[in-house]
Formats: sequence, structure tokens, C-alpha cells
Amino acid sequence: MFFVFNGIEEKLSNVKLGSLLLASINFVDCHGANQIKSIINAKSDLTALEVEGLRLQSKGKSKSDISEQWGFSEHTVNACLTNTYEKMGANTCCQAISIAVTEGIIC
Repeated sequence: MFFVFNGIEEKLSNVKLGSLLLASINFVDCHGANQIKSIINAKSDLTALEVEGLRLQSKGKSKSDISEQWGFSEHTVNACLTNTYEKMGANTCCQAISIAVTEGIIC
């Protein structure tokens, strides 16, 4: 199985699949199943993985840390986070996290 994000393709190992599943579970735990669809739609259609990236960065994790945790290359993580910031209308990581907290995207 392959994961493609913004034209970057990576083969998904069991570890990577587990990381994606964990990101989804954390998202549900944080927001509750009934709120997820409305939050995602209201917040520029962020994916669970993009929200998890914001959450990890808000906890002080670097892109390198996230890359290691997710099992993706730093290039893929950087592309994911950059796309996340653009969707949110943010220019920096700090601005994206501030928006995410204010808007209830991350808790």
C-alpha cells in the first residue's frame, strides 16, 4: 500500500499504517466522534493526519521528531505541515497552532 501526499509517494509499512491509525484515534479521542465531521469541514478540510501534526508541534515536537514517530521522511512531513498551514491561512507554525487552539481544532 502507498501513501501519496501532494505528489510525494511513500510505501506504507505496518509501522506507518499504525502511525496513521494512531493519529486518527487521537483525533477522535480529542474531539469525540460526533464533532469530527463538523470540525474538519469548518476548518479548511484538514485531515486527521494534518491535525495530528499540529497537535504534535503544539507539544514541542520538531518535524524530525514527527518524521520519526510517523515513519515518513522529513520531506513528506514538511510537505504535510506546509500544506496544513496554507489550508489554515497561516504563514508560520506558531500562527497555525494559535489558530488551531483558538478554533478548537486541537485541544
